Amino acid sequence: MSIRRSIYNHSIPQQLPIRKGQASITTYSSRLKTGVTALLVPQGPLISTGGTLPRAAKRNYAETDDDDLEERRTEEEGAPMKSRQAFMTNHVYHTEEQLEKAAEQPEILIPIRINLDMGTYRLSDFFLWNLSEQLITPEQFSQIMCQDLDIPPHTYAPQISQAIKTQIEEYAPVATIDLPAGIQNVIVNLSLHLAKHLYEDKFEWDLASAEFTPERFARTIVEDMGLSGEFYPAIAHAIYEVLIRLKKEACEGHLPAETDNDAAYGADAGCRVDQEGLGDEWAPSLEELTQEEIERREVERERNIRRLRRETAKFGDSADRDYNSFLSSKRRRKTMF
Repeated sequence: MSIRRSIYNHSIPQQLPIRKGQASITTYSSRLKTGVTALLVPQGPLISTGGTLPRAAKRNYAETDDDDLEERRTEEEGAPMKSRQAFMTNHVYHTEEQLEKAAEQPEILIPIRINLDMGTYRLSDFFLWNLSEQLITPEQFSQIMCQDLDIPPHTYAPQISQAIKTQIEEYAPVATIDLPAGIQNVIVNLSLHLAKHLYEDKFEWDLASAEFTPERFARTIVEDMGLSGEFYPAIAHAIYEVLIRLKKEACEGHLPAETDNDAAYGADAGCRVDQEGLGDEWAPSLEELTQEEIERREVERERNIRRLRRETAKFGDSADRDYNSFLSSKRRRKTMF
């Protein structure tokens, strides 16, 4: 207990400037704010960073003088990337004993989603958090995140850390339950949008199996479909969200005992038999969305996620524990029989 208390009493990591030379200047945060990723999305009109103009916007430079030409070139090329001093994070280092103790803890991953409106930008991030984590706190994580993205830590770090702790409290009652051994197949309907793309899929999943992880599944999908690297954590995160909901339903006995089987004469063919569509709905798909569709789906998704968190938080007697007592108390994993 003393080791854990000493770990969480560490101060927030501070920034240390990197010595002049190679890698002492960075444009990382500036490049993120151009809207090329789904992490930081500008909420106003984008500033052009170069490239060709639409056909309707082509200009006849023969009708302009040299001064106008130079001014228009500057507007089309856009403002250059802003570089800043690179800082080295002062990470908290731990003893071998602390590392070994942390490695012995079971890994219980829960999906964390961060959505912050920062005026001109919207921060949208998703990642997995280990409930058994002992080496870094949400406060330390949020501070490092603000430093990497070059956003004011005093303003947004408390909001990020509080969002992490709230979701830990809400998901913990279900995530810490051990399901009984045996095959427990469920049907996962996956739908997520990333930037301007909508990814949908439908597949079977064994809730009781730990051999095939959502991370492994997501990596295979990304490689097979040639998707961008952002889809890898997005798909894995979305699967974890669905599995927590299905696990809660399984604990409450709401999952169907048997799935529909349309095979002739009751043959053991499985739930994916489809004589008409030949199983076309059991395949991944990717389509591009309009801005109106993106906003509508974002509102609907956030509403569903909030409902899932509320329902999960009500499950079990441990839902009313605050974050500090959750960390300090000895975790007793429930076994369902």
